[in-house]
Order: sequence, then C-alpha cells, then structure tokens
Amino acid sequence: MLYSRIVNSLTVNSNCYVPRAKPGFYKPWWNDTLSELKQASISAHKLWKAFPCPKTGDIFMQMRTTKLAYKNAIKAYQMEEDSYFTNDLHNCF
Repeated sequence: MLYSRIVNSLTVNSNCYVPRAKPGFYKPWWNDTLSELKQASISAHKLWKAFPCPKTGDIFMQMRTTKLAYKNAIKAYQMEEDSYFTNDLHNCF
C-alpha cells in the first residue's frame, strides 16, 4: 500500500515538473540520409533473420555493410555537429 502511494506520488509529480521532449529532440544532426540508412539497415537485418542468421555469404555481407554504413554515418554527423558547436563556442570567446 505504501509502495503504491509513493510510486503514484512520484509519477504525478514527474508529469507536472519534468519537462518532456519529442523523440529526436536531442539529435539536431539527424537528417533524411540517416533515416534512409537506418531503414536500409533494418531491412537487411530482417532479411538476414529470415534466413537462419548465416555467418557468411551475400546476405550476411549485405547486413554487415548496411549496418556499418549506418553506424559510420551517425558517427560522422555527430562529429560534424560537435565540431560546429565547438567552433562556434570558441568564436564567442
């Protein structure tokens, strides 16, 4: 009884005082290219899982290639955004 009252109190207060953000709010570097790469990676992964998750072959290489392209693009856009922010901050000083 006490536990449920505490949980309820915390839930109500968090809804009132904790700010909510839309999905993607903290990713200003996200763009359509990354969305397309993500969808390609998901599709290749689903195809890979549809087969008995092969460890070699064309399906495996397609899954690995699309996943690597997606991850590398994310890293590149994140680094570009960080560099842009750092340069702007440096220029302000």
